[in-house]
Amino acid sequence: MIYLKKVIRFSTYTLHSKKGFTLIELMIALAITSVLLLGVYSAYSIQQRSYKTQRLIVSVQQNLRGALAVMEDEIRMAGYDSNTPHTGFFGITNITIDGNGNGTLEFTGDFGGAGSQNNGTLDGNETFQYTIADLPIGSPDGILDLAREAGSGRQLLAEGIEAMGFAFAFDGNDADNQLDTDAGTGAVLWGFDSDGDNVLDANVAGGGLPSSMNMDRIRAVRIWVLARTKGNVPNHTDTGSYFIGIRTVPAFNDNCRRILLTSTINCRNMGL
Repeated sequence: MIYLKKVIRFSTYTLHSKKGFTLIELMIALAITSVLLLGVYSAYSIQQRSYKTQRLIVSVQQNLRGALAVMEDEIRMAGYDSNTPHTGFFGITNITIDGNGNGTLEFTGDFGGAGSQNNGTLDGNETFQYTIADLPIGSPDGILDLAREAGSGRQLLAEGIEAMGFAFAFDGNDADNQLDTDAGTGAVLWGFDSDGDNVLDANVAGGGLPSSMNMDRIRAVRIWVLARTKGNVPNHTDTGSYFIGIRTVPAFNDNCRRILLTSTINCRNMGL
């Protein structure tokens, strides 16, 4: 009994000797915790902004690269004609600039249609056209898109495409199966149809062509396509201008990120 009493007394003394936190200690702990939570939240916010930015950029890159890949594959086959001798019905048929300064391109090939394959005649689904439009036409959203048409109405190829331009290299009237070059620099001449008459009459480098070239002399196509993100990119302002074929697009001065891709395509069925 004596031992138990001693234990109980010792335990009671021990419990009564414990002290709690003071108000100052609680305030210090709260301040430290607040700083730590603020740091964690700041890091989280930065990661979220970075993730949103990267997602927007990756989306527009995939969108643009996919559209350009389709255009490359189809334009490369422009003028396809498996008949011997060639019928001469197929090739690049229309190169114009629309009211907004964007290039349009139309071409044909004997790809088969109306139940026939390579029949030597131009069928309804053998004319391809690329234009810039606000799709769908019936309920536009105010953002331009890349439209593709192949005999069944305009189809959406890529969203958020704000500008497109074309230039054309040619084998001139000498018909030597070589792309015409500048006599001084040796650089290949790239021409435009700036007045809608389907004749090349301007040059990327600023000089004139040796003579006006008709579309049947075109042997290669160069494309410029400018795409924008669907949403605003945090802490970004687009202040740069863009060279799109025959024109310079001024700065948009908004918060969208833009990507400009170019590609040069040799039309392997058109003479070289």
